[in-house]
Amino acid sequence: MISFLSVEQTDNKGYWINELESLGISPKEELERDYENESDCIKELADHVENIKQALYQEYKTSFSERMIQLEGEEEEEEKNAIVV
Repeated sequence: MISFLSVEQTDNKGYWINELESLGISPKEELERDYENESDCIKELADHVENIKQALYQEYKTSFSERMIQLEGEEEEEEKNAIVV
């Protein structure tokens, strides 16, 4: 994935917490106590954000594909039922 973020943005824990919240997920409050250093915490947050975004994207692609197949079937049915004059 191409990233347009600066190193300063991606090294900021607040940025990744905001990313999770924008996806509707609240990180646990005891997050800071679970890591020996800040960089481990940031890496974990970034990994969670990326995994969630990938899962949502895959779900979107599957739904879109299913809907396109459904629409194609409806078009074929309409063509069969069309009256040729």
